[in-house]
Amino acid sequence: MAETTDVLVVGGGVVGSAAAYFAARRGMSCVLLDRGRVGGGASNAASGLLSPSPGDGPYARLGRRSLELFKELAPVLMDESGVDIELVECGELILALDEGDLIQLQGLGGQVGALGGEARWLDADETLEMEPDLNPAIAGALFMSEPCRVNNQRIAEALSRAASRRGVEIRQGVEVAGLLIEDGKAVGARTADGVVRAESVVLAGGAWTGAMDRWLYGPRAPSVESAAMVRPVKGVNLNVQPSAGGLTRAIHGSWGLLVPRNDGSMIVGATVEEVGFDARVTLGDVHSILGMGSALMPSLRNATLNWAVAGLRPGSADEMPVIGRMPGHANVIAASGHFRNGILLSLATGEAVADLLEGSDGERVSAFDPARFFPPDYDGEAPGGSSLYGDGLWMRD
Repeated sequence: MAETTDVLVVGGGVVGSAAAYFAARRGMSCVLLDRGRVGGGASNAASGLLSPSPGDGPYARLGRRSLELFKELAPVLMDESGVDIELVECGELILALDEGDLIQLQGLGGQVGALGGEARWLDADETLEMEPDLNPAIAGALFMSEPCRVNNQRIAEALSRAASRRGVEIRQGVEVAGLLIEDGKAVGARTADGVVRAESVVLAGGAWTGAMDRWLYGPRAPSVESAAMVRPVKGVNLNVQPSAGGLTRAIHGSWGLLVPRNDGSMIVGATVEEVGFDARVTLGDVHSILGMGSALMPSLRNATLNWAVAGLRPGSADEMPVIGRMPGHANVIAASGHFRNGILLSLATGEAVADLLEGSDGERVSAFDPARFFPPDYDGEAPGGSSLYGDGLWMRD
């Protein structure tokens, strides 16, 4: 007999792992499936910076809520999983590399303050007093105290271990071929190991989530008729070991980012490339990132390169997350499209998914409803009878 569970989560990155964890905290039975290893995709290639946007819009509120949850749950996850996610309240410096940056950042500081955020302008001397190893040619910096950092490569592990301890069944190396549809309703998924039946399904496949609509709507899916809800955006990060000195705060400058880690190493990144599902790290990627990193911190020219990793971030057409019930399928919830803020937004997204699974009206995440990618009159109907959409091709890079 096919297995049954309250919730089936497809995808084991930080978002899928968070959804499974919060569902388990609410007492739901859950199975999480990942085609590779938990946290091995874009979650593994992030920087770990938690920097919420200022203001009172839905995106900013989701980011602040997630940061609250990180502070609340970091010790809980350590206790439940034995994994330290290395949460540090580090603050962030946004560097002005020239006079043009200076004018722009001074204006940004005023906007952040007007929106209720905390930002302080520092001149060059004040910036270098705070971080002496930065490029002495900088014009100044905007300092924000709220941002934190975590070790992104540990979060999915911590969440999945804690979820497993609460009864979630984690299956790695299991590829989903499609959703099982009976009488127009999704009732589970089919894998090479057989069918997993579920009352609700969470689609948290990262960059591959965009093609999962075909499992529900076949040839009428947006990814077939128009454009996918979610697309891959490649990003490469490096981990380096400075030969001397280092940083205590996260650094932004131009398109680059430096994020220190507890072991003394540093994340340097990141590229943004529209290259489809190509997840290679190229010499060009490494060269451009190292050039940017040494422009921000000249001593990095002598740093040791520990590793380089690429991830396919889930980007959306409007650069907003995709969180909510799929049209015509109240028991199928999408959780993706977080682009460069998947780590930051993961916990609040997991919490929101659990709310939806419990019957919430979704008002808190209404701005991220996947319905915005469908025509206004879309009925969301799937064929009757029993069928299976999808052939597993979404899984193959």
